[in-house]
Amino acid sequence: MSQRNQVPPKWIDKLLGILIHTRYQEEIFGDLKERFDLRVEKAGLGKARWAYMKEAISYMRPRNIFGGRYRSLLLSDVLFNNLKLSIRNIRRGGAFSTINIFGLVLGLTTYTIISLWIKAERSVDNFHENGDRIYTLYYSVTTPDNRKLAGYDIPFEFVSPEWDREVVLAKELVQTVPGIDHAVSYRTGYELPWGYPCTFRYGDLKHKMSGSIAGPDFFNVFSYQLLHGDPETALKGRKSLSISRKMAELFYGTTEEAIGKTIRYENLFDLEITGVFEDVPSNSTLQFDYLINWEISQNENGIVYSSNQWNTFIKLGENVDVASLENQIRHRLDERLVSVGITGFELGILPYKDRYLYSEFENGVPSTGRVEYLHIFRGIAIFIFLVALVNFLNLSAAQSIKRAKEVGMRKILGSSKTYVMILFITEGLMLAIFSALIVLTMINVLSPYFEQLSGRDFWATWNLDIMASLLWLTLVAGILGGLYPALLLSSWKPVKVLKGKPMTSRKSILLTRGLVVAQFSVSILLLIVTIVVSRQSEFLRNAPLGYDKENIIYVDVEGTVNEEYHFIKQQLLSMPGIQMVDRSSEAPHAMDFEMMDPFKWQGQEENQLVGFYPTSVGFDFMEMLDLQVVEGRAFSKAYPSDTSAFLINETAVKEMSIEDPVGKWISAWDKRGKIIGVLKDYHINSMHKPIRPLIIDVKEDITFGKVMIKTYPGQTKKALESIETVFSQINPEFPLEYTFLDHEYEALYNHEVLVSRLSNHFSVLATIISCLGLLGLAIFSAEKRTKELGIRKALGASVRGIVALFSGDFMKLVLAAIFIAIPISIIALRKWLEGFAYRIELEWWLFALCALLALLVAFLTISLQALKSAKVNPAQILRSE
Repeated sequence: MSQRNQVPPKWIDKLLGILIHTRYQEEIFGDLKERFDLRVEKAGLGKARWAYMKEAISYMRPRNIFGGRYRSLLLSDVLFNNLKLSIRNIRRGGAFSTINIFGLVLGLTTYTIISLWIKAERSVDNFHENGDRIYTLYYSVTTPDNRKLAGYDIPFEFVSPEWDREVVLAKELVQTVPGIDHAVSYRTGYELPWGYPCTFRYGDLKHKMSGSIAGPDFFNVFSYQLLHGDPETALKGRKSLSISRKMAELFYGTTEEAIGKTIRYENLFDLEITGVFEDVPSNSTLQFDYLINWEISQNENGIVYSSNQWNTFIKLGENVDVASLENQIRHRLDERLVSVGITGFELGILPYKDRYLYSEFENGVPSTGRVEYLHIFRGIAIFIFLVALVNFLNLSAAQSIKRAKEVGMRKILGSSKTYVMILFITEGLMLAIFSALIVLTMINVLSPYFEQLSGRDFWATWNLDIMASLLWLTLVAGILGGLYPALLLSSWKPVKVLKGKPMTSRKSILLTRGLVVAQFSVSILLLIVTIVVSRQSEFLRNAPLGYDKENIIYVDVEGTVNEEYHFIKQQLLSMPGIQMVDRSSEAPHAMDFEMMDPFKWQGQEENQLVGFYPTSVGFDFMEMLDLQVVEGRAFSKAYPSDTSAFLINETAVKEMSIEDPVGKWISAWDKRGKIIGVLKDYHINSMHKPIRPLIIDVKEDITFGKVMIKTYPGQTKKALESIETVFSQINPEFPLEYTFLDHEYEALYNHEVLVSRLSNHFSVLATIISCLGLLGLAIFSAEKRTKELGIRKALGASVRGIVALFSGDFMKLVLAAIFIAIPISIIALRKWLEGFAYRIELEWWLFALCALLALLVAFLTISLQALKSAKVNPAQILRSE
């Protein structure tokens, strides 16, 4: 069981720490935790935690909260009497009080859950010491066709002149730019397109681990905790290796045993373990189980790269003028790059802690990304709380109508307007505080579900800020929830009240109805947003890709796989479950490597460049993925010359500006050949990005990439057994890892799926709260129109007629909310959808459907109260008249 689950609920300890007087805290906490430990042993963790919460709440007594001053507070007759009356009135409210509390609980819980998620998202990369001095470099370059390419991963040809690994940007910046204390180059070894987890061996133990390549200053820039080793030397040696606690314990049992040991890398060479660091936290965007000194790639073959693009991170000195430093860096590479024909290149810097949130670039500058979703959900949290608050006010006002005569009598007997306000505010605060206590329990219950849904640890971000926010919102709700009905009732004249003629002003009626319109506007807006987000998410995951991704498994090319590829293919094709085998230099769903040089083609205009996405495949690749050839033909072993031929896609033909491309020559690197076919466009990465020019050649002897295996439908289990048998015999030094193409494609849209699921949950909550608010107004109206309904019944009005009359006024409010919500949703969703290269259309029926759903839900809610009012015996209503 995890350490977190072996302790009492953290939220209740934090609440006690805030409420309990310091003189009693040590005694109370000691007694609570002593009894908790005993209960864990005797009754189990679940019962122990439940008992702990109940006992903790019982300690929240005035004596423990106010210390020695509690008696004088309690001796206040006004406060004491108000508390008694408030408790009595809440209990008398019964189901009405329950509904009131339930609505506020939903609103506060939703607000707090969203706040925890937002805080967890903002905590990503925000835990490093001196984090405000750590920056990441990004680049932007203008292409000949006036496209702006930008990113944090800087192509190596920009970082180092003529691929000179001795002269890299990080080292150059430290030496030439004042104000930079440390700089480090970094690249993952396991991400696509070319990376994968690497195999380490110590004795008989063999495991695949995901790691990265980094410069020697890595631990001077970042504060990942080193358990053993020195930040100055942990990555200083060319064959130095730093590993995580998890990797150390996996191979050596303890972290201490790992230091100084050697371990075999990819069955190629040995590395010395010079550092052991604590496992990387989940809120770090850099994830790695090991780090290798990047300089080893100068002299050793076999280091796995994810691409030829590098991250560069810098740590500034204290009190550095960031704007001035960025200006010094911006054109640092101009002279070097102009000499090789690259212009329009700029460098920029961004606080490292913002990189996760600002992942998308506009005009070469990081400006959007996940931060947009945080703003959206922060707005949703505020709106849902406001919806709950409006609901709380309306229900409180509706309930207070029953006490009109009580208030009138109090005023006749001499009670002041202030006293009435204090009475109602006390009652509102008690309702709100009780709701807040339920909220804390709800969060404790729901947090594991939302943690699993979002992939974030909520408890890591639960702190006094969240508690203070919850307390503040509780006080606001409580004070307003008491003040609103108090102002309403205390303003009525006692004589009219006691005659049964309470008068509400036109302003108060308009205010109440306006609040309900605002409530339902938010709910309808969230409903529309939820449906559109869900449809866009489904569209991205299920839209035609132009290739068949089903029943395809890929395995990394490593060890002896390349040398034995043809034998592996032959063996696999003879075994159960295997339909086809081929290879590719990259996974077909994640081709992110773009190049402009050194591509040349027949008919190319002067200075014309095209950014191609290159890949090398086997002869059966097109058939395996069911790719369509629109001109010419696919590769074929019947034509030996196809090893020097090329296929391009339709987008490439357009950007190359050539007609009748089949038969014309094209050259790439050291290879020149003819274009033998044009492929119908298909998506080579996620549908966030437009289809780009693709060029394919045949290479069945490259030392990296993927072995693609297509299985027969329904025979996946047999196919996996066959794959494991073949690879364990031919490549025994490397544990087999395989990946399903369709699963990896789904993973490209995890963020959209998360947003969609969160939106679904919160729109349902907003709708429930709004319905409670509408119910509150219906009850409020029914209380005022009781005698009118009685007279109508006495004069022969039918139940159906009364329901129609009663519902009509409210449906007008819902219609007004629809006319407000739809235009706002259209504007917001159009802007959101612009961030996708491929997107759904906002069709009229979608808004009509949401409007009908809102009307239906509202009508059902109102009808419940209307039916109840219409069925009352008129004699009971009019007998006192």
